[in-house]
Amino acid sequence: MAQTIPAFNCRFTRQVDPQLQCSICYSTMLKPVSLGCGHSGCRECLTELVTKTLMPKCPMCRTELRADSICVNIALDHITSELAVECLSVGCGWKGSYGQAPEHFKTCPKLQVVCNNEECQHKSIREEMPNHIASCSKKKIPCSECHVCVKWELLQKHQAEQCPNAVIQCPLDCGSTIPRSTITLHLHQCPEKVYLCKVPGCKKMMKRKDLTSHIMEAASSHVRGISGGDY
Repeated sequence: MAQTIPAFNCRFTRQVDPQLQCSICYSTMLKPVSLGCGHSGCRECLTELVTKTLMPKCPMCRTELRADSICVNIALDHITSELAVECLSVGCGWKGSYGQAPEHFKTCPKLQVVCNNEECQHKSIREEMPNHIASCSKKKIPCSECHVCVKWELLQKHQAEQCPNAVIQCPLDCGSTIPRSTITLHLHQCPEKVYLCKVPGCKKMMKRKDLTSHIMEAASSHVRGISGGDY
């Protein structure tokens, strides 16, 4: 059976010589490089081994490795890059060389892909994904008021409960509409806010809009309260 290449969703059309297998990823070497000890492997595999391992060693003979000991094996690269492969995506039909497989994998219209919007697990073939993304409830769009990007499915809640620039009704029902970010300032001046008369002895509670009339109507009793008399 022809060897499959899961990383690029394709398979070789003919049996490949096992000697061309990378000793790290166990797939046919892609862009092979050789080490100072003479062994070879995929450029990506060996580069990662050398850069991410404290004391890297050849996976075949355990010889210590250095980054400057890696060099491209032109002869092997020519052999492996020209191996014939075919795409495994249903309905694709693409055929090409192993060296072309990574690029085809990035663009194959029939490949099953996952929506890239955060928390969305929708899957479809690549050529159909744009239709899903256009209406995906998880995609982020800018709020028309504050321009902060929020998920489409949460936009109404954001504008109703969180958006600082959204215009809302005064919670004291004074009839004013103000941006949510200025609501605290408005409440200090709202005519519907209830106050306790500040005149000593007067315990009258009234709305701000009634404060002036209360002071005028209760002027005499306020005087008695200040002088120590009864209301």
